[in-house]
Amino acid sequence: MLKLKEQQKQNQDSQSKENREDEQKKEDKEKQQDQDNQQENSKDQEQPEQKNQITKQEAEQILQAIQNQEKRVQEKLDLKKAKAAKAGNIKDW
Repeated sequence: MLKLKEQQKQNQDSQSKENREDEQKKEDKEKQQDQDNQQENSKDQEQPEQKNQITKQEAEQILQAIQNQEKRVQEKLDLKKAKAAKAGNIKDW
């Protein structure tokens, strides 16, 4: 009888220990999920800022493309001015 009570006590102790361990695991898991969610939220907040910013290299490439386009436009205008000057000098008497 005494052994039976001791066994029951041990079983209860082991079950209590298992329950505490399970609860601890659940709490740890929840904490980890909270940390993961916070990290995701902080990443989400950082990303819009990064989308609005361009790198120095990208800015230089854009500037170079605009300058090239402006150069082509100026060349076309110069050609039109040269043709207009030639046409103005031709006299049909």
